[in-house]
Amino acid sequence: MRYLLLALFSLGLFTACGPGNTPNLKSANDPSGDAKGKTGTNWDLLRVEAVRQDDTLVLKLGFVQEVKLPPPGETADASQLTAYIALDTDQKASSDDQQLRGILTLGSTCSSLSGSNLGVEYLVELFDRNANGNYPVLGPGATSSGEATPRAEGQTLTLSLPLSVLGNPQGSANLGMDVGNGKENTDCFPDQGVFALP
Repeated sequence: MRYLLLALFSLGLFTACGPGNTPNLKSANDPSGDAKGKTGTNWDLLRVEAVRQDDTLVLKLGFVQEVKLPPPGETADASQLTAYIALDTDQKASSDDQQLRGILTLGSTCSSLSGSNLGVEYLVELFDRNANGNYPVLGPGATSSGEATPRAEGQTLTLSLPLSVLGNPQGSANLGMDVGNGKENTDCFPDQGVFALP
């Protein structure tokens, strides 16, 4: 009996922790204390986790602070979280959308979001919440592509993006983001290079 239990326990560990159980999950840390804000909440990003499900990309953003979002239909103030989340769905910096690049250039100071690092085909804007509480996703030509659904719990913001609003990318995609408050940018992710989604 003891050997049977040991065998089942070993099998359970292999099944739970073995390779291939989470091929659609990727995460990375961001240094604590590197936020650079001077006005309002100095949002400091600690961790990004991305999970690709059958038809949805789920992003979990962990912060030093408790996440505060504006109410539905309103714009973020200096105490509330904002972000530009740029997605390079073909992983080619050369295929940058110029209208989206223009928005990003005006709003972001992150070198990792520069055109030489990241081509932008889609942009999630966490500034003005839609009346339904979601955030707009812009696609080619800075036209509306759909919405991202947020959920704030403690120090974590979870965003659900249907893959259809990102053009149904077949392979991986690169991501970069600039977080801040309604007055200024405070932190970049990643600090260098790009984050490849699963």
